[in-house]
Amino acid sequence: MARLGSQAKAGFYPTPDAVCELLKAKINFMDGARLLDPCCGKGKTLSRLQTAHQI
Repeated sequence: MARLGSQAKAGFYPTPDAVCELLKAKINFMDGARLLDPCCGKGKTLSRLQTAHQI
């Protein structure tokens, strides 16, 4: 795993786990919803939202 400093230099700033959990709790999706995050990086947050809300 790369050091945070080298990740920052590459422009990658992962969403903290606490923020992912907050998003899962606060966002409600309608049936048939789609997710789009043009800045998703490795996709961790989108994957968690997809799993939590069965999208």
